Amino acid sequence: TGVLGMWELETALQDQTGCLAYDCSAPNSVFWDDSVCYQQVNSNIYLRECKHNYVCPYSEKEYNRARCKPEESSAQKKFDNGVGCIYDYQCYSGKCSNKTCVANKDGTCNYDKDCEVGHFCSESECQKLKKEGESCSIFTECEPQYSCLVESLNDPTKNKCTRYFSLKNGEKVKYCNKESRDMCESGYCDEVTQMCADPPKQANYTSPCNTDADCTAGNKTNNCECGYRADNTKYCNTFEGDKPYQDYIQALKLWFNSKYPSMCNTVARKDFDCMKTYDKDIAYNVTYNLYYSRYFPKVHRADNCTLSIMNPEFYQLLQSYEKHGGNDNDNDNDNDNDGGNSDGSATLVVISLASLYLL
Repeated sequence: TGVLGMWELETALQDQTGCLAYDCSAPNSVFWDDSVCYQQVNSNIYLRECKHNYVCPYSEKEYNRARCKPEESSAQKKFDNGVGCIYDYQCYSGKCSNKTCVANKDGTCNYDKDCEVGHFCSESECQKLKKEGESCSIFTECEPQYSCLVESLNDPTKNKCTRYFSLKNGEKVKYCNKESRDMCESGYCDEVTQMCADPPKQANYTSPCNTDADCTAGNKTNNCECGYRADNTKYCNTFEGDKPYQDYIQALKLWFNSKYPSMCNTVARKDFDCMKTYDKDIAYNVTYNLYYSRYFPKVHRADNCTLSIMNPEFYQLLQSYEKHGGNDNDNDNDNDNDGGNSDGSATLVVISLASLYLL
């Protein structure tokens, strides 16, 4: 079971029994023996870090205990064209040239990712990406700084390649999905009016909650959930207008206002690996803020030791994010102390910036 799947399982269990309390400072006498890294006693979870590059596979726990074990290597993702590489096998195309994944040059294709940077696949042939204002069927047909504003699913001539984050509030977005929202300047479109609009925002997203009724923004409601904290508090899932998601939107705007998306294969325009190839600061800011906004109730105010065991992927991402100039949105792993209520909610503290990036 993957990390995200385990989060869903843990959330379901906690919803039934109340929040678990996570303690990474318990004495060794609490644990069954020296190999145990996760031990549950009633509603308390006692944790300790493993030694010598061993990991704590809490998803494999038996009798409410998990033991340290050697880390298993996972299959490496194949990189899309435009992503940095060292060896041919790292690339989806099977070809690494001048430290970059490149397409085979015969111009035939089955999928967009078969094509060279700057092209998409149409009727088994790679075609040049379309420019702003040209007709399109899907966003991957447009140059990377543009998406496809769809007016008709049956008549592509009515659809136009449109710059990301260019549509003002009140402008029409007929099919309001994640890709469409990224054409709105606000990063949000209303599914009822099918127009770009200001996103819903909580009065204070950092305040603890007791029930879902505490998690409101306008006429919308989110879930109140447990997390990996020592004090049993719950927090609301964030809305699109709350600071974590707005920080993600601002980072993504930096990416699309740069020259780098045009260096990525069309399907990799928002891909972490391609972002990281050309600007690590933007890559880690995009990815961290997206992750943090999606799983805020889980990770907010969780200490580093707990995060390193319960979600090592997020912990490693947090470390890389801070290394590359990021502010941790008051996850309380640094000294920014803005309480999550900074008036500059749309500004990343330091930017020079990121496959979780799921759309």
